[in-house]
Amino acid sequence: MILVTGGCGFIGRHLCERLRRDGQEVRVLDCLTEQVHGPTPDLSWLDESGIELVRGSVCDSQTCVDALAGIDTIVHLAAETGTGQSMYEIRRYLDTNVTGTGVLLEACIQKQVRKVVLSSSRAVYGEGMWICARCGPVHPSLRPSGTGPSNNWAPLCPTCQAHVVDLLPTPEDAPNDPTSVYGISKLTQELLVRRLREAHSLDVSILRFFNVFGPGQSLSNPYTGVLAVFLNRARQNRTIDLYEDGQIIRDFVFVDDVVEAVAAAIRVHNPPVCNIGSGRIASIRELAETITRLVDSVSHLVITGKGRAGDVRGLQADINRAANALAWAPQVSLEEGLEHFVAWAACQPFEDLYEQSLSELSLRGLYR
Repeated sequence: MILVTGGCGFIGRHLCERLRRDGQEVRVLDCLTEQVHGPTPDLSWLDESGIELVRGSVCDSQTCVDALAGIDTIVHLAAETGTGQSMYEIRRYLDTNVTGTGVLLEACIQKQVRKVVLSSSRAVYGEGMWICARCGPVHPSLRPSGTGPSNNWAPLCPTCQAHVVDLLPTPEDAPNDPTSVYGISKLTQELLVRRLREAHSLDVSILRFFNVFGPGQSLSNPYTGVLAVFLNRARQNRTIDLYEDGQIIRDFVFVDDVVEAVAAAIRVHNPPVCNIGSGRIASIRELAETITRLVDSVSHLVITGKGRAGDVRGLQADINRAANALAWAPQVSLEEGLEHFVAWAACQPFEDLYEQSLSELSLRGLYR
């Protein structure tokens, strides 16, 4: 039997339904936080899929012990997510992501669970790999704060301090230098799982998710996905803010592809750490333009010349290791995935909290 923590969340629900189609018995542990699920979560799909729900927190020892009764494999998805919010709700992120993982692993050892699949994040790398015209491939550190639209937002080469020029795919053996509390918490999760694998002979899979998107993601949580923010604004024909100069680069991977990677990781014994991304990149300007076109919006794109503390300039997944270790490759293109996402969202309610989230960041000096 498989336990999916955070199984009522965006990725969790897709995964649970996929596992049930494979004939797996599934149990979900989820605290159903309002920021993610709203005040009245829809749980009907659990009964329809024959999935058991344990409502509670991974931070509670007895809840974890009870949830692990009869469990052979854990997929640990439960986490507080969002770079910006993590920079001021520090204890909340560390309590759930670090302490919660420790509590869950302690219960896992007690109940002699065989396998743990950990959903880690691209955020453990910090900035991506880049090419410096003088020094070649480099891994820049956190950028100095930008000062306005005329600023060169590119990271600096750690050797010669020149601005880097081109983004490279980041492999799993790149340095870990997280630039946010969220990233620090995900790297700590990895370290915990690795050490306990050695001490207790656990079968462990660590998957570093890049920017996951698709039907089912929260449309009202402004901290967990720029695509949802862009879509909400476009549907209302409201202004869409593009941070920095609009050329922040990300690797977006469709949720169905992520689920297939997790299913593969469950089957493979002790695979190496794997990036789970598309291996392709897009700027936030390109994404905003695509979404406004797909919803036939007249929203105006505005280059803000400001950036968020903890954000990196660019990150692209090197997915060769996942191809070799998991026999996995993404199947859904960005354009196709966005079409699915927009079509699903067209009939979904949402609350546009973007301006509220921006105000919270600005008041704390984290958007400048």
